[in-house]
Amino acid sequence: MGPNRQGYEYEKGKYVVLKDEDFERVDLEATQTVDIQDFVHQEEIDPIFFYKPYYLERQKGGDKAYVLLRDALKDSGKVGIAKVVIKTREYLAGVKPEDGVLVLELMHFADELADPGKLHIPKKIEVGKREMNMATTLIDSMSSKWNPEKYKDDYREALLEVIEEKVEAGGKEIEEKPKKAPQADQSDRSGFRSAEKPGANWREEDGDCQIAQETEATCKESSVRWIGFSEDDGEGNRRRRG
Repeated sequence: MGPNRQGYEYEKGKYVVLKDEDFERVDLEATQTVDIQDFVHQEEIDPIFFYKPYYLERQKGGDKAYVLLRDALKDSGKVGIAKVVIKTREYLAGVKPEDGVLVLELMHFADELADPGKLHIPKKIEVGKREMNMATTLIDSMSSKWNPEKYKDDYREALLEVIEEKVEAGGKEIEEKPKKAPQADQSDRSGFRSAEKPGANWREEDGDCQIAQETEATCKESSVRWIGFSEDDGEGNRRRRG
């Protein structure tokens, strides 16, 4: 495998190329700690800053510290703002209680988010009463109780079907099924844009912890700030590190 190179856009249309040795110069030690720096009222934080949750689980002997932090945060209505290193990347994160569990939720740094003031957003426009009633009626007709299990990851399910077919075929080539005609890209028509600033969040995705949507929690906490992350042993099994 060749050397790793990545381009960083420092001005519009201008890039600087970073090599492996450049990344090594800023390599951070994975200290396996969650360093809480401030406590902030949760309502002061725009939800757009949060983007990836992990469950925290106490380690042996850490029950009291875990409960103390969890309950104190719940009573105060505050979030612990922390720095955490996963692999060699430093992340901003919020530590908060959710249904009796401490959750570490990764956050965007402020300069990673795009400035909404620079977007082409319609100003105040007079809308007819009939049009507003139609829009309200549509929303009412599609309103329902929040049920997360209702929404399925179609891509994941389709990929699992392909995997099962390959397993059943014993490694033989599988006849490709005809593809459905692609639907029109509604996102372009609606002007959807990522909230992240282009080129800002260019860090690698971590693979050290399972996200909170999964059933098992692999982020372990032994005290208020010490956490040992798990890692994959190469055979699909996860083991504790540190």
